[in-house]
Amino acid sequence: AGPAVKEERRETRSYGDLFQYCKSNLGNGLGVCGFGGDKNQTIIFQNRHNNQPVIEICDEAFKGKDIQEAILTDGIAFLGKGVFADCRRLHQVILPSSIREIGDRSMENCNMLKSVTLPVGLERIGSDVFKGSGLRTVTFPNALYWIGEGAFADCQELNNIILPKNIDRISAKMFEGCSNLRKFEMSEFVTEIGDKAFYRCESLDMIYIPDSVTMIGDDAFSNTSKQFIIQCSFGSYAEQYARKHKV
Repeated sequence: AGPAVKEERRETRSYGDLFQYCKSNLGNGLGVCGFGGDKNQTIIFQNRHNNQPVIEICDEAFKGKDIQEAILTDGIAFLGKGVFADCRRLHQVILPSSIREIGDRSMENCNMLKSVTLPVGLERIGSDVFKGSGLRTVTFPNALYWIGEGAFADCQELNNIILPKNIDRISAKMFEGCSNLRKFEMSEFVTEIGDKAFYRCESLDMIYIPDSVTMIGDDAFSNTSKQFIIQCSFGSYAEQYARKHKV
């Protein structure tokens, strides 16, 4: 029993050394750019290495890998572009409260990822972050002020979205191809709905557009439900749009 305990302790001490690190360009600290361990189904990302803080996971560091669970330790603030893209078996990502930004395509095509808890301090979600993933519902933190183009495109199991008040623009293709999206709510601060924002949202049959919206892009609501209606105020930009497009 004695040697087994010693071996277990030695593995615990050396776990952080299985990661490859590089200097971060996003602040004073390191970024994780790879992992050399054989058991990579569950990866627990450390927040320090050689007495230096680890603040990011670098671009495409784990793209296409056989990861099933990713657990990030508090202190990591940035997920790079394409970090977990095409990780087809990834079903759980635990993000710490320190995360501020999720880079473009970070979890694109992670079709087994059904849910994710976005931390309260998250400020930015990049383009195509969850495109083609298996997300069913998303709860947004109030600190979030930016969601990029196509961030939730082709999430075919997504059915309910309530945007936080700080989001004043629905980017192009944000929910394109979300064929099961049935309920969507935006705040009174949204001013713009981008091109193809809800294109091919076949289950979306109603949306309320506030008076604050003064621009709706091309094909924003094309190929939605045949019963699709826009609720809006008389004389608003949304009413003019609806009449022009025979909605």
